[in-house]
Amino acid sequence: MIKEITPNDLKMIYLNIDSVFLSERRMPQQVFKDVLFTLVFDLEDFMKHNLEDIIALSKFDQARKIIWLPSVGVPEDVQILELNLNEQIIDFSNYLKKLWQDDTLFFLFDYGCLFNDQKKWIIHFSIELEIVVLGVFEENKNVNSIIKATPYTKETFLKEYENFPEDYLNLSHKAAEKEARIMNEAVVYPMIKNYFD
Repeated sequence: MIKEITPNDLKMIYLNIDSVFLSERRMPQQVFKDVLFTLVFDLEDFMKHNLEDIIALSKFDQARKIIWLPSVGVPEDVQILELNLNEQIIDFSNYLKKLWQDDTLFFLFDYGCLFNDQKKWIIHFSIELEIVVLGVFEENKNVNSIIKATPYTKETFLKEYENFPEDYLNLSHKAAEKEARIMNEAVVYPMIKNYFD
């Protein structure tokens, strides 16, 4: 399931999806090209189903394999997760836990992306922002019905992420207000523009 590859190999794999995915970009920038629609999820909510819904969606798409890549910027020999859907998948939940303990899963979450060989959709992860964005490129009515996590709406995303001034230790109200404005302009509002508007 886990394959060792070089950074050059990783770049070559990313070339397979460069018509729809901008591998050099990171959220909150727009990472998808010509996307039909996007769904944004809380990372923990999305992963609590251990990708079983993604496996089911891929099988529905008649995909043969799922590929999960780390960020293209990882500077050393890297590991990718390649899941053959023709094989019986047993105890995938424990396998993901082991990958987390080995730090492999961390690098896959850290601006990595997941897709299958049909390439009807791509999932982009951010462990920093604790969110997952799914971009859909072909008409696929089954995405919403198969994925168990609840996507954010524009309103729920703003409620969760928009930084209102708070009483920070050692910060005045004015300084806290400035900090909130910086965070909103750098992360929250670009996310809204790129993935909800």
